[in-house]
Amino acid sequence: MSRPTRTPPSEAHSSRHKPKQEEAESKEALGGSESGSAPPMRHLAMGSASASHGPSQPGARIISGIRERAAASGSGVEAENSSASVGPAPTPEAPAVKDPASFEELVGGLVDTTVAEAGASGSKTVRAMAARLGKAVEALRAKLPKVPSELDRAVAELLHYRESVAREASEVARLGVSDLVATVRFGTEITFSAPPLHGLFVDPDEKCDKKALRNSEAAADKYLEGWAVLVDRKFSNAKDSKVAVTAAVPLSRPAARRFTFSGQDWDDDGQPVPLSWWYQTNVDNCCLELQMAPTTLGEFRDGLIGRWAQSIFEVAGDLGLKTGADSKGGGHLSMDRASSFGDSAILFSRMVQLYNNMARAGGIHRNYADDDAPFMREMDRKGGGKLAGEYDTLMKKVEESMLDPSAVLSVKEVRDQLWTLLNRAKPYREKLNNHGRYTALNIEPVTDAEPAKQRVEFRRFQGQTGIDELCAQLRELLALVDTARQG
Repeated sequence: MSRPTRTPPSEAHSSRHKPKQEEAESKEALGGSESGSAPPMRHLAMGSASASHGPSQPGARIISGIRERAAASGSGVEAENSSASVGPAPTPEAPAVKDPASFEELVGGLVDTTVAEAGASGSKTVRAMAARLGKAVEALRAKLPKVPSELDRAVAELLHYRESVAREASEVARLGVSDLVATVRFGTEITFSAPPLHGLFVDPDEKCDKKALRNSEAAADKYLEGWAVLVDRKFSNAKDSKVAVTAAVPLSRPAARRFTFSGQDWDDDGQPVPLSWWYQTNVDNCCLELQMAPTTLGEFRDGLIGRWAQSIFEVAGDLGLKTGADSKGGGHLSMDRASSFGDSAILFSRMVQLYNNMARAGGIHRNYADDDAPFMREMDRKGGGKLAGEYDTLMKKVEESMLDPSAVLSVKEVRDQLWTLLNRAKPYREKLNNHGRYTALNIEPVTDAEPAKQRVEFRRFQGQTGIDELCAQLRELLALVDTARQG
């Protein structure tokens, strides 16, 4: 039976309670390793102010001129698909508007083009942005008889807003035609524990029981060594799989190892397709932590990669390690930015809202570890509702900014405002490590300096008990992405 082509995944992430330096070293690129890369996604021929339109497109020449002058003057106008702030209108010299004819030369046809792009995106919000652009053009047109001195600036702002609309339309359309199951990649952190590990801490403080710590460190090394023995025993005679064993990255304990699997699958024409995938053993507070290569739901669900992943739970069981509610840790899942919401502030902000709304219904999280991974509304126990109100106000502001040519926000600006709120929320938390990343949804890595490491981390999950439970959770997260794209 033929099987769909699978592209080998790459590096994983880990960002639990590690020291800051170790954590930074351990966060490897999603989709950025030599072991493979994310599969290409289909693209619509969407309009983008910087790339999709040639010089003959209405307004494109002016937009290009604004961008070039901004670059020369060092202003903040950035490339369309960067994570940099969109911000207000550019500051360089705006195109001169001398009369109605020169105005029409600048913006004539621009609205129709933008409306067509917005319609193709399938997003209600993007269509509303395009309609707002049309109203802004009409408002400026009404001022033309007097040609006020601020009109040049207003035209520059309008063209800058057109760029924002085009960016959102292009990103939503690009992501909307992709197969979520085959393209959105997840890094995983699954934890396993047993009583001998309960005194283990990766960053112990002065109050830590030193004897218990030494005993648990010794126990951790024995479990890690036993893990390597069982993997060798399980796969040494396998005809379809080979396993290479190297030190974990970074090496948290002497016996921590990375297991790199290789084998082959077949495409729809029956041709062999090489596969490579890895996971590594590590430690965290009171538990062993397994970090897997970023992988799609389709890869987990079918074929060799799914079997390799399932072997993790089999080895843990053979060693007497427990997961789920007994793991003393979580099952954090990191979603790659590029394949989920990209440079769309609309998709990003909507995913944040949809996920935080799970706090009301309980969702798929069974109220796990709300002191370590609280939803926004769960941080407000001592705040008398203040934090929830600030969060609602901020998200409303984000929605409204999309229809305001002078205030439209980028992914970076949305993330930065949320991050500021999360870190101001510390006084409302009962037990929360004093850092904004320790929430149900960690948005800190969204704007990582290396694009390949940009992601969101869903931290509310319990340690998964098997590949079927993991796949069910990934389906729930993909449903959030799908709902966000339809809005």
